Amino acid sequence: MEISFSSIQVSFFVHATEDASWLCDAVCAQLGISREELEIQKLSGHFGNEVFSVRAHLTGKKANEISRNIFERMDYSSRKKAAAELSKSVDEHDALYLRFDRQSLEMGLSLSDNEPIHVKLKPANRRDRESILRAYSELLLRQ
Repeated sequence: MEISFSSIQVSFFVHATEDASWLCDAVCAQLGISREELEIQKLSGHFGNEVFSVRAHLTGKKANEISRNIFERMDYSSRKKAAAELSKSVDEHDALYLRFDRQSLEMGLSLSDNEPIHVKLKPANRRDRESILRAYSELLLRQ
């Protein structure tokens, strides 16, 4: 069962102690997006330190291209884990939420809850809960 995506949202924070340029470049390289598609907002952290909020919102054909990149570059153990935990990762509007490890971006995409790169994939068409979970599972476990 094929899934088409209407939009993808990517978001993450870059702290003052991190190399913002490297992290943005790594995210762009892994997901297949350009630096121009990133929206960067300067914030102030809890102790007045500099923090950047980085976001990208991609729609239409670009969303489908990025989704293919994501599923192709996810390591198999992460795809298996995501498939096993789908009921926790899919919201009431059928959007799939994934959180990727920022520390291992150079090696591919692996799931992590520690300072993650957040990705929300919104499907173009709504389905009943059972159908969407099955479709995501098939997509994640495809080799």
